Amino acid sequence: MKKHSIADYCLYCLVKTISLIVRFIPLTLSVYVMRRLGALAFYFLAKKRMIAYRNIKIAFPNYTPRKINSILKQTFMNCAQHLVEIAYMPWIDDKYVNKFIEFEGLDDALKLMKNKKGGIFLCLHEGSWEIGSAVTARALKDYNYTVLVREQPGAPLVSDLLNSYRVKNVHNVMPITDSLRPIVESLKKGYAIGMAADHGAQGGILVNFFGRLALTPIGALKFALKLDTNIFIGFMKGKRKARHKITLKPYSLVRTGDEENDLRLNLENINRVYERYITDSPQEYLWFFKRWKHSPQRNALVLSDGKAGHLKQSLAVLDLINKLPLQVKYDVVEVKFSNLLQKAMFYLC
Repeated sequence: MKKHSIADYCLYCLVKTISLIVRFIPLTLSVYVMRRLGALAFYFLAKKRMIAYRNIKIAFPNYTPRKINSILKQTFMNCAQHLVEIAYMPWIDDKYVNKFIEFEGLDDALKLMKNKKGGIFLCLHEGSWEIGSAVTARALKDYNYTVLVREQPGAPLVSDLLNSYRVKNVHNVMPITDSLRPIVESLKKGYAIGMAADHGAQGGILVNFFGRLALTPIGALKFALKLDTNIFIGFMKGKRKARHKITLKPYSLVRTGDEENDLRLNLENINRVYERYITDSPQEYLWFFKRWKHSPQRNALVLSDGKAGHLKQSLAVLDLINKLPLQVKYDVVEVKFSNLLQKAMFYLC
């Protein structure tokens, strides 16, 4: 018998409990309450807030702390809303879709899918991405929509629960394994597959994302280039209350004859599309994930007290760091005191 962690069991019970509650009260009320709880979480979850703050600062270096914190608070509120919407997934039906979901580009996507080349639907971890996947699956039910999922070894109960919710919404769930045959066979039959374009990048390559190299999954592009599959870039934006807008845009592959160059070039192009979307709605993106964790690029700040010898020592340390497999960009800022009293207190401390 499998042993489950306390955290996994508690989260499983939480989602199941919320799922039972939201079944019998208006979804808009549930979303309102959860967004208020998300606003409180912004103040209490300091570790998550610090990770997200750093990521937003990397993506938008010119944003002020006040603006970043405003985005962060909205991000916490959106994540809380996403949790209650996941719990509502077993009850999604056509009535829900007609009331809460607006599609842009769906008709064009359905027309392209008729060419029987299959379709890869790329998404980011943004907005209520599980809801986005569920309603997209309903819209593409004639094309056997399948979503690739990565099993969470630390949370098997929650993973199984999510998969059961996905299956109820016309999803086919395909765990990511070493075997690529099921994916290839599905695409050759003209079916649709949903894949994430940001997380789960083991075996990916470093591609620019907001001006810094980020490890990016290459599986979707490899399949598309080899099988000449349709690619659709999808993103989701929250509207008032529990409403969402899902946009699907076809992407035209660039081919130069050099496979490695084609992978990098197309990934760069797709990242540029997502950058424009995130810049327009930064609060929708899941900033808590360490998107640049494997990037060799780093920023450093050298504080100078105006003494040449001290500055040379600091720069010498940076020279040593640059001998590692890192690319360090640094700025030198000279520390100045407003008055002599501040200077005296600083040196005394």
